[in-house]
Amino acid sequence: MRAGSRLPGSTPHNLYAVQDGNIAMAATSDSVFHRLAAVMKQPQLGEDPRFTTGLARVRSQDALDEVISAWTRTFTLSELEGLLQSSDVPASRIFTIADIFNDPHYAARGTIAHVPDGDGEPITMPAPVPWLSDTPAMIHHAGRSIGADTTAVLRELVGIGGCMRPASCSTPVGRHLPQHSQEPNNLILSPYERLRHFLPRLSDLQ
Repeated sequence: MRAGSRLPGSTPHNLYAVQDGNIAMAATSDSVFHRLAAVMKQPQLGEDPRFTTGLARVRSQDALDEVISAWTRTFTLSELEGLLQSSDVPASRIFTIADIFNDPHYAARGTIAHVPDGDGEPITMPAPVPWLSDTPAMIHHAGRSIGADTTAVLRELVGIGGCMRPASCSTPVGRHLPQHSQEPNNLILSPYERLRHFLPRLSDLQ
């Protein structure tokens, strides 16, 4: 059975519409549900036989969600989030990327990393998790420029030295290959195509 945004077996635990979006709320225990009813200024909900226990609320989840949704729609997201959190009712907005970048908790936890790319420009990306005190994970770079490691890869995997950028060096890699491998276009292939071209000829390089 599909449950959508509900958490099966726990009510109320759902996304509820507000005037400018949706809010996630969890008030499944009896104590938290009574706090929610008080915030809603409907304390009688806690005495309603349909909602007095967790099991009863699960059996009447459609009716309860309808009552809660009618109330949440009278608020904006910021208004309701502040009201519920100040009343110890777990609730949160569904974060957009902009929310994540502007959230002080994300910043304090170091969740967002700024790492230089191959040209020295910063790239924003998620930081490693979990953060271990003795062996913290580190991001050394955000990825190198295209072709930056081609020569090193070919030297390690194929045993070919030389420069992979003919315009900037006097000994193109093609000169290290057997004569029959020096096809006219082998220096303008992508690094992956070069590897496919060179690897079948390993026996010629022994």
